Amino acid sequence: MVAVEDIGRWVALAFSSPDKYLGKAVEIAGDELTYDELQAAWEKCKGKRQFCLPLPKFLISMMGEAGTMFLWFGTHGYAADISACKEQAGKMMAFEHWLSGSKR
Repeated sequence: MVAVEDIGRWVALAFSSPDKYLGKAVEIAGDELTYDELQAAWEKCKGKRQFCLPLPKFLISMMGEAGTMFLWFGTHGYAADISACKEQAGKMMAFEHWLSGSKR
């Protein structure tokens, strides 16, 4: 997972250091959660955001290909090195921080 603000920081890095990033793909992420951790974060945010409705796994499984994607994210996911991301771009936003709607 990665917040839009963090993507912007990576874009700025790419433009300021083209020799380092030009022609390269970099997996970026600020947080990595299991399905259960994601659901717990949703539960904590109830009342803070209108869209805080955890989707049970059975509903996700009924979403066709999109559901397959979300289940894959929860079981396998990408392989972004979050520690390396934080080292290169500074503090990355955790999902629960983003979900709470608080500003940095």
